[in-house]
This record gives sequence, structure tokens and C-alpha cells, in this order.
Amino acid sequence: MTQPAPPHLIGIPLRPALVGRDAELAALDEQMALARAGAFRVVLVTGEPGVGKSRLVSELAERHSGSAVVVGSRAFELGMTYSLALWVEAFERLLGSVPQAEVRRLCGSSVRDLALVLRSARRALGGVPGQENPEPFPESGRDPDPERLLRALTELIDNVSAGRPVIVVLDDVHNADASSWQALYHIARRLPGRPVLVLATARTADLARHPVGPQVLAGLDQDDALARLWLRALTDESVAALARAMLGAGDVPPALVSWLAERSRGYPLFVVGLLRALLEEGADLTQPRLARVPESLAGRVALLVGRLDPADRELLEILAVIGGRIDAHGLARVVGQPLDRLGVPLERLTRSRLVREYETGHRLSYEIAHPLVQDAIYESIGGARRRTFHRLVGRALVAAGNFGAAAPHYLRSADPGDQEAVDTLIRAVRQTEERNLYTETLPLLAALLDVLGPDDQRWLEVLAAMTWRADWVVDHLVEDGAATAIAVMRRIERQLAASGDRHREGIVQFRLASFLAIGAGQPDEATAAGQRARELFAAEGHADLALLALNELGWIRYCAGDLPGHRALALDVCEKAEERGDRMALIQSLGALGCIAAIQGRFGDAARQLGRSMDLARGAGKRYRYAWNLAMSALAQALAGRLAASRATFEQAMHEPEAGDAVTAEWFALCDWLSGRLDDVVRRVSRSAARRPLAGSRRRAWAAAFAARAAAEAGQQDTAARLLGLASATYDRPDDVPGWSSWLPWAAGAMATLAGDPAAGHDLLDQAAGRLRAMEAAMFEAVVLVDATEAAVAAGRADAAVAHSRRLAELSRTVEGELIAPLAQLAQAQAAPDRAAAAATEAADALDRLGGRLYGAMAAEVAGNAATSRGAAVEMLARAAAGYDGCGAVVRRGRVAERLAGLGYRGRLAALAGGGPASLTPRELDVARLAARGFTAAEIGRQLFIGTRTVETHLAHVCAKLGCRSKRELPRFSAELGRGPETP
Repeated sequence: MTQPAPPHLIGIPLRPALVGRDAELAALDEQMALARAGAFRVVLVTGEPGVGKSRLVSELAERHSGSAVVVGSRAFELGMTYSLALWVEAFERLLGSVPQAEVRRLCGSSVRDLALVLRSARRALGGVPGQENPEPFPESGRDPDPERLLRALTELIDNVSAGRPVIVVLDDVHNADASSWQALYHIARRLPGRPVLVLATARTADLARHPVGPQVLAGLDQDDALARLWLRALTDESVAALARAMLGAGDVPPALVSWLAERSRGYPLFVVGLLRALLEEGADLTQPRLARVPESLAGRVALLVGRLDPADRELLEILAVIGGRIDAHGLARVVGQPLDRLGVPLERLTRSRLVREYETGHRLSYEIAHPLVQDAIYESIGGARRRTFHRLVGRALVAAGNFGAAAPHYLRSADPGDQEAVDTLIRAVRQTEERNLYTETLPLLAALLDVLGPDDQRWLEVLAAMTWRADWVVDHLVEDGAATAIAVMRRIERQLAASGDRHREGIVQFRLASFLAIGAGQPDEATAAGQRARELFAAEGHADLALLALNELGWIRYCAGDLPGHRALALDVCEKAEERGDRMALIQSLGALGCIAAIQGRFGDAARQLGRSMDLARGAGKRYRYAWNLAMSALAQALAGRLAASRATFEQAMHEPEAGDAVTAEWFALCDWLSGRLDDVVRRVSRSAARRPLAGSRRRAWAAAFAARAAAEAGQQDTAARLLGLASATYDRPDDVPGWSSWLPWAAGAMATLAGDPAAGHDLLDQAAGRLRAMEAAMFEAVVLVDATEAAVAAGRADAAVAHSRRLAELSRTVEGELIAPLAQLAQAQAAPDRAAAAATEAADALDRLGGRLYGAMAAEVAGNAATSRGAAVEMLARAAAGYDGCGAVVRRGRVAERLAGLGYRGRLAALAGGGPASLTPRELDVARLAARGFTAAEIGRQLFIGTRTVETHLAHVCAKLGCRSKRELPRFSAELGRGPETP
């Protein structure tokens, strides 16, 4: 029986008033005002555990609950494993409490897709004649892909926000699944003008370790959709105010305030716990001391839990093991008791404030009140009982068919070799493989490595659960889990050694080849595995699989830097596939041939081969291969100099559901670079990283080098260094997939040259060009040679500059397309400045016509420096300055301005002339207006809810475009800038 509260605690509020947070609430109210005005806003509230993050956002939500739709959910470390978990939970609560007709209206055209994840939508759809039991994905019979679910969720939020502003509270997002983070960015991008305020809370340290969260936040920051609110510890005055609120007293002893402030470190949760502990013990508040001091919340929780009845304590411990919210019926299944016997214990736990009760429609659900409380309770459970509880939870989840969610519970309750745990993990692998959900398969395989020993025969059962021709293996979609996949395959390989089952051995060797090549960057080992797979398939009469293995060997050649070898094998596969009518092998080999042709500058071949592969992929329903071929076609157009057509094709590819896996955004960034769209390069790579981390992915990390180079050109040196470091951390060796890793020394070399160290820059650029030349990657080499020539000239290495320009001229005679010739002319002009004016001017004209703005400006600068008359120099340098303005190339623009300033009165006028206010972006205009009125960068940041560094970057762009030497000159542009809306 639960003991009554001590007399000292009678009248003490369980949820004291919020104190010491006036400034933070004001900041949140300002964000809410922006949302009401029609802006999608995200506020990230961060801080240490116990500092009051959840309490703050809850207060804000309650304040506006009468005039806004409020939904919310919380993430837990061992919480739901299904896609979009946070968003599904939040909106299920909302839709579960409205009539079915309203559910259908809010879901709109996406009701069928939402019915797959929202019970309320499923019930509403079932009430419409002819809509019962909808097929999951009519086009293919498969579950809808994540992109489709994201579009459905976006439509739902769009419809909900059409009536009233929406506040979405996402608590403890440092524990959120990757898809929920990706959904946040997707929705923010798709609904920028909707009145939605997302309040996300996170523990600072845990968020920094999240694999996806920081990248999403970087993307939101780039889009100016994010405001960050760091929640600091309470001041001593606020600790005193909290103590007064709890005690109901007009004043509190100074000694108590000092003791509470020192022992709690200003964290409200600890202040409350310490003060309540003092009152429980009847301590003298003028000389506060505790016989058993709660050094942490774990101690406090242990004290409270210890006072519960055994049955209540056990129920609380089970909730702690579950680690997230669970409905009443599910809880009853776990504990094995009728629901009516849980009502009273749950009511007692709810009143104790250890457990929260939620009611949505007619459904009740429960969870531990705070993650720290859950952690403390969980750790206090003895090892044996903890295992028992995990097994109970796991069995309940298995009974519900949720094997993925059951797997971690079995893992925590299993001894090595545990049959029930192994069976559950294997069934979960089968589910995820059938759905091609490789991001969920890899953690399950990692769990099996812990449970199954290397000599366990049940590894063959794991193999049986795997799809033999899994798309994620054939298409190299593994990102950073290759080590796990390789370890699993090695164990299965060990068990197959004496079986004589050559077919299954071939499957294992094929998977090993794929994981070793791109995932681990080990081409020699991959070649051995791929060749063995081919031999085994051929010996068993599986010609189709043998062709796929041969095609894989081609890609391994690419990984090793052997582009001609890759082409030879792809041609062999293509010829054999034509003879056999093997559509899958034909799609793969034609795509490979088209990619190689684009990189080598044979654009006619590339168009034919990629076009045919794309048509075959569309006909076969291979959406990933279709999207990949479309992206490669766009890349070929860009390298050929057809930049406008390339952008249009890339835009088309970006709308494909498989665009993310097809590395479309990364190749689009290369097109952005060639077009001189520096901001777009950084933005596009940041968005891709927000969807899925770049670090650890050899297929994608190289794109960060382009973003780093673009950021450096824009004067954002810290950003550039961070991005280059991200890319460098991924590739183990300098020759690790040279077709991708060679972009790292290219970016580093160009950045060094830009920063004033052309000798070091040239060494890196020469290294990158040499690798690409050895690959026979002509068009990639050409891009690098332009920068290598520039660096050689700046370093005084005339012979190297001439050699680079001659190599480019040689390439221009064999490579197709319109881009190579003006690049060769630019290099020629750089290497021979005494006779460069005409060649550089001709190159500038051609590059500007093609849309290569940065290269065009570089050529104009060379022409201006080589001009024989002051007038011609001013004309071409002014043209270069305007080109750099258009690209946002702040560093180069500053260099040209200095040169112009030394060319007399006309030169000085040209140096001051920028693009004018019309060239400013809306955000740059806001920053310029405030700076012109005398606000500091920090003050501007607070008013516009952006970081100080971001303000300084915008100011650099503004000064470059307006021709200002510094922001002190901005007041003279006040009339042209306009005043804009009044600031708060």
C-alpha cells in the first residue's frame, strides 16, 4: 500500500511555476509570431539533462493552445523503430480525436498512403465504400517508399495548418530515428510559407553524436528556417524564485538558496528534487543538510521508487524497460494481466508524477515522465530481473508482428546463442530484406554478431533470410555499415566452406565483393570475391548471376582507378546480355558504359547508352536505376557544356523518389560548380547531408569537397575547412576510389592557392590531376588542370603551367562537347600572360555564353591583367568583378577590386560599382538595412534569428555586391536599400 505524503509535502505543487525563463519565452513568442505571419519555423532548444527544456516548450505550447493546433511526441533511445516515428505518433493523437470525415479531409489525396502508418487514417478510409483494405503500393505491390510517405505527411500538415497555426513539439530529438529527422527537413523545405512552429528539444552532448540530426540542422540553418535556443542553468535569483514558488513563501533563507544553487548547479529538475528531499526529511531550511543527499536524479528516483508498493514498482520498472510510450492494451499484454487490474496501479504512478498518462480519443497510453527518470529506474533494476522484463516486452512485440522493435529487447535479454533471440532477429532480417530496408537490416545483422558465435551453424539460417538478389547490394547502397555486413558474410562464408553449396557460396561472395569494393574501399579483396562468385555461378549454370558478378568486377575496376578496365568488362557484359536477352545485366552494363563515356568526354556515346539503360529501367520498374541513369545523363550534359539543359535534367531527377540513393544531389552540386552557383553548391550538399550523413559514405562524401571549395570562394573559411574535413575523414587512403577521392586534393589545393599559398596548392592540384590522368578520366582531369595552371602561375612555376595548359589543349582535340575548348583557352592564357588578352577574352565570351559564370569571370580577370591599355584593363576587370559578384566569389572579387583601385579614377569607380541593391538576396537585403542603421552583427543576428557568423557572411556578400570596403559605408546606401519592415 502506498504511503501518504509526509506533512511537509502537503500543498507542495507537483508542477511548480516556470521561473527564470522570461527571455526564453519571449524569444519563443517571437518565433510563434513569425509562424503566424506565414513562415515555417523550427526552434531547437538544447541544454543539459534536467535544465528544463521540456518544461519550457510545454509552457509555450499551453500558452497558444487556444489559438493553435498543438501536437507532440517524444523520442526514446529504445523507442519505436518504424519510419517517421515521431511524426506518426504526434499526428495519430490529433487524428484519433476527430471524426472520420475530418480525418479524410485533413489527409486529402494522401489518405491511402497515410493509412499505412496512421490507424486513424486506416479507420477513416475503411468507412468509405470501395476503399476498404487498400493495397499498400498499387504500382509495385510494395510498401510505399519513404519519399511517398514524406509527401503524404507534408500534405497532412499543409491541410492542418490551413485552418490554424500548428505547433509541433518534438521532445528529446537526440533519440529520434533518422527518418523523423529527414522528415523535418523535407517538410520545412516543402512548406516554407505555412504557419508551423516546430519546437524540438535535445540534450546537447547526445545530439552532437546523432548520425543525422546535426546535418539536418545545418541544412535548416542554411535555409534560415532554424532558431537555436541554448537553455542555460538558472541564476541564483531564479533558483530562489523556484524555491519560493514551491514553498509558497514570500521569501526563502539565503542559505537554502546558496545550497540549492551549488548542489543543483542551477538545473530546475535537481532544484526541485533537492528541495523536496529536504522537506521529506524535515530538514532545517536555514541550515540545509540531507542525511542521504540525492547526488543525481538517479538517487532521487531511487528514493521515490523505493516507497512504492512492490506491484507498482514492478509495473514502473517494466515501463522503464519498454523505454517509450505504450498503450494500455499493449502494456497489459506485456505484464500478462487483464487491463482492469492495471487501472489502480497506473493511477497511483500517474499521481506520483513518475508516469504520464495520455488520452487520445478513447485510447490511453503511458510512459515514464522524464527520460532521466526512466534511465535511473532502468539502471536500478537487477540484472536478472531486467533480462526477464526485456524478454516479456520482446515477446509482446513479436506477438504483434513487430520483429524489428522486439530485436533490441531480445538482444538485451539473451545469452550467446539464445534460440528465441536468434529466431526473432532472423525473422526481423527477413522482413527488412523483403522490403529492401537496408538501413534497418544492418543494425539487425550487428545484433546477430553479438548473439551468434563465428562457428554457429545458424548463420546459414541468417543467409536463408536474405534476399539473394537484393537491390541494396547490387546497387551499392550500403553507406557506413560495410564493416558489419562484411563480418556477417565472413561468418556465413565460414559455415558454407564444407557444405558444397556453390550457389549459396556464390551469393555470399557476390555480397562480399560489393561491400569490400565501395563500402570498405578494398578493391583487391573485392576482386577476389567477385571472381569467385562468378566462377561459382557459372559452375552452377546461373548465367544471369554470373553476368551480374562480371558487372560487379567492372565497378571494382573503377574503384581501383582503372576506367579502361571497367569499360572493357562493361562491354563484355553488355554483349553477353544482348545475346541472352538479360534485361537486368543490360541495364547495369549500359549505365556503366554511359557513365564512363561521360567522364571520358564521349558525350554522344553517353547519351545513347544512358538513354537506353534508362528506358529499360523504366520498363522493368527499376526506379533506382532509372533515377541513377537520369542523374548520369544530367552530368554528361554538364560536362559537355550544356549547363542549362543539365540543370533541367537534374531538376527532373531530383523529383524521383530514389534521387537520394542515386546520388543525384551530389552530381547536381558538380553542375552547380561548373555553372558558378557557389551558394547552390553548399546548400545542395548540406541538404543531402541532412537527409543522410555524408561521413562514412564513399559514394557521397566527395561532394563535400565541392561544397568546401565553393565556401572558400565565398569567403566562408570555417565552413570550408569543416566540409573538407568531413570528406577527408571518409577515405582511408589517397588512392581510395580515385574517381571520387581525387576531388579532395583538388579542393584542398585550390583553397590553399586562394588563401595565398600557391606552391602548396599546386602540389595538391598536380597530384589530383595525375590520379585522374592515370584513370583516363579526361573531363574530370580538365576541371582540375584549370586550377593547377592558375596555381602554377601564382607560384612562379612557369614550366608546370605550360605543361598543364598543353595537356588541356591535347584533351580539347579528343574530347567532345563545348566546355573543353574554352577551358583550354583559359589555361593557355594563364600560362602565357604576355600574349593572353585575346585568348582570355575569347574564353570569357564562350564560358559566359555556356553559363559557366565563375570560369567566365576568371577568364575576364586574366584578360584584364594582360591588357595592354588601361581602358581595356578596366573594362575586362570590371567584367570580372561583375561575374564574381554574380557567383558570390567574395575572395576573387576583392582581389579584382584592389587591382581596379590602382587603375586611376575609372578603375576606382569600377571597383566601387557592384551589383547594386537589386542583386541582393532577400536575406542579404534584411541584413544590409539593419547594418546601415548601425546595428552590430550580433544585434542583427538576434533580430533575424540567425547566427552572428551567418550575418558576417551576408555582410561580406553585401559589401561585395554594393562595392563597399566595409559595412561602415552602408549608410550611404540607405535610400536605395529602403527601410523595410520595422524591427522589434
